[in-house]
Amino acid sequence: MSDRDTIIDKIKKLLRMKRGGTPDEIATALRLAQELADKHGIDLDGVNPDEESIREKPIAHEDAVCGARVSWECRYASLVCDQFFNIRVFKTVDESHTKYVLRFVGEEWDRMIALYVYRFLCGHFRREWTIHRGRCRNRKAFLWGMYLGLCQKLRDRQPQMQEAGIVLADRALARRDDYIAKNWGQLKTSKATPDGDASAARYRGWLAGRATEIHSGVKGAAGTNAALPATEGTRLLA
Repeated sequence: MSDRDTIIDKIKKLLRMKRGGTPDEIATALRLAQELADKHGIDLDGVNPDEESIREKPIAHEDAVCGARVSWECRYASLVCDQFFNIRVFKTVDESHTKYVLRFVGEEWDRMIALYVYRFLCGHFRREWTIHRGRCRNRKAFLWGMYLGLCQKLRDRQPQMQEAGIVLADRALARRDDYIAKNWGQLKTSKATPDGDASAARYRGWLAGRATEIHSGVKGAAGTNAALPATEGTRLLA
């Protein structure tokens, strides 16, 4: 398969997201498909997403390198991806045991979308803290509030799944968990909530999270606001 065919295949997979998923997953997939098409001179309207047999795609992993530590914006961004973008994320170390990485586990196009969202959210969380830190002294509480606000919005936007959809989602989740168990064993859980109260910083973060847009639409279309009372832990490698 040529490099161009590989890109077209990725675009087809992204376009097939229109058949399911949340509005934010679909919009992000369409935007990424448009960017790939523009970058490689491909007419998006001429790509037929049905030109591939329907079969289970292999589960694999891809890493986002964090360095000597994993910042809180990276942790919370990865938690959003873990909960809403069809992947599993956990923290571990690289082969040299000198850097932490966040390991994204899932099917290829799910990893592509999740990493796209993760990188956007890391930068967005940092920018929002820079804007608000003059009035908020507790950075972790502010970012925790952003995480809660964004997740609440995403949870509100999730469609109600029928029984068949629930079965498919459960199977996909089981495949990701089986892949992790086979390659890394049992994972531990680490607390992600801040110590102390810092309610003012958390509330300002919550407002910023509620105002967050995960995507800005495709071909100039207006983006929809993207973002739960969230779980308080993240999976970590044992």
